[in-house]
Amino acid sequence: MPNFFSKFKPSTIKYISDYRWIYIFICGLFFILLSYSSFCEEIEFLPKALNTSGITMITATVFTTIVKSKQFTEIFSKQLREIIYCTEHLEKRKDIRDLWISASKAMYRKNFPELCDKIELNIEKYIPVDSSKYYENYVYKVDISFDKENKNFIILKERESFDLISRTKDKVDYKSSCLFSKENYEDNITDYKMRSFQVNGTKIDSKKLKLTVDKNHNGNKVFVNHTRNLKGKNKYSIKKEETKIYSLKVENTKSHICSHIFHNYTLEVTHPKELDVDFYENGTLNNFERLQDRTVGDDDFKVQRFEYNGIMFKNQGTRIIFRDKRVYK
Repeated sequence: MPNFFSKFKPSTIKYISDYRWIYIFICGLFFILLSYSSFCEEIEFLPKALNTSGITMITATVFTTIVKSKQFTEIFSKQLREIIYCTEHLEKRKDIRDLWISASKAMYRKNFPELCDKIELNIEKYIPVDSSKYYENYVYKVDISFDKENKNFIILKERESFDLISRTKDKVDYKSSCLFSKENYEDNITDYKMRSFQVNGTKIDSKKLKLTVDKNHNGNKVFVNHTRNLKGKNKYSIKKEETKIYSLKVENTKSHICSHIFHNYTLEVTHPKELDVDFYENGTLNNFERLQDRTVGDDDFKVQRFEYNGIMFKNQGTRIIFRDKRVYK
């Protein structure tokens, strides 16, 4: 027997294996024809058994042939990819966060094998995946003037307006805070005041504001914290007006760091000509566009405007630095 099989060439065996479906198909057809013959009528169960077996063999052969075809494989693979990677499927996955992390690491590992884990950890510092809100069309305007009654002090009248976009109508938190220094522990000039706060055109009574102002934070700082719970809508139009007073000796800079994703950002600064104001981007991926400077108030004040069209991520922002030119006259 071994000598018999050794006479077959490997190519012959492969041929028989590749085209065995033909023999199965013929065998199935033979069983069906045989089930109708007079020979099988003498045995009661045989015609039905042969017919069923024949149909099964032919059906299996056709299905196997289709599945093995290249075109079917490509179509099936494409449909499978669409099912696995479609947004609806991904959103239902409980391990979507782990999937995102694994995919990110796989992309970085090729070019940065030693840093891929650290890169992934830092991405979450910029993209708050646990947050369900972002700020749309943020506009920050600040009017700066010298405090005529207190040397070296400036007064900043700030106005903010933006739309808070929330994915859910359930409770969403609005949070805002700032920190600036006093000249010394005895300084009682440095100050903060919220002039107005509106949500969707409704002004909030100052008594209902969840606002904390600590004018002796760590002894020589002013710390402001403002929180508010919003609910019932997917969009909240917020407008806020504040006044700050502080000394250029200890605070000659003002920065704004995004705590959420911002989409489109505008900064407009109005200041005396005798106060230099320099603008700096803080980690943004794209550049701000600086518009043409203009003057107001009998040319005594200069207006600078900077616009950013696009997304600013968490921990990115802006910075402006002040320099009193009167000191050097």
